[in-house]
Amino acid sequence: MDPHSEVEAKFEATGLLPSQIQAFMDERFSDHTFRRVTGIDQFWNVGGKVVRARFDRERLDEGVGICAYAPETTCLTIKARKSANSLLDRHEVDLPVGTISAFTVSEFLEMLGAEYESALNKEYWVWIFTYPIGETTATVCLALYDVCRFGDSSNKRRYLEIEIEKHSECSDEVGKAELQFWIGLLKRVFTLEDPVNVSLYELYKTP
Repeated sequence: MDPHSEVEAKFEATGLLPSQIQAFMDERFSDHTFRRVTGIDQFWNVGGKVVRARFDRERLDEGVGICAYAPETTCLTIKARKSANSLLDRHEVDLPVGTISAFTVSEFLEMLGAEYESALNKEYWVWIFTYPIGETTATVCLALYDVCRFGDSSNKRRYLEIEIEKHSECSDEVGKAELQFWIGLLKRVFTLEDPVNVSLYELYKTP
């Protein structure tokens, strides 16, 4: 896959439960990894381009008692639509920057002349798995997540996202074909509408 492409679809998933996804995975792709992640996405405007600063912590406990989290990891991302009519394939460049603090990231972006725009709270349930396609393989990330404006849970929404990971061994053409297969499968299994054609940044952007 092109390491700078994002091949994914996002569905509105109100009412869909993590237990339903887990049952689906156990039945069809039992060889998978699971992660529970909490994070904050900040959006900065750098000369008319939007840069996302993502700060994630993986939840390590099993949901009983006090929560335990891995160290926070940070990634800077810039995206661009390849088509005004679709979000299924976007140009995406990620810059992982490890455990650098949000303060340092903010200082760096401000020194670039960036202007802070907005932020989102996100809670993820993430399943990742790899399967063969002929002589190659595809690695897939299936994520159910809740998102709301930072500090305002009154506008919380739930989405289901399916992505053919950019480090997959398969070609772009195969990856895009697999995405179409998954769109049909998820719509049928979980009674979903067509994928949305709006990014989270566009959806929550302050007018």
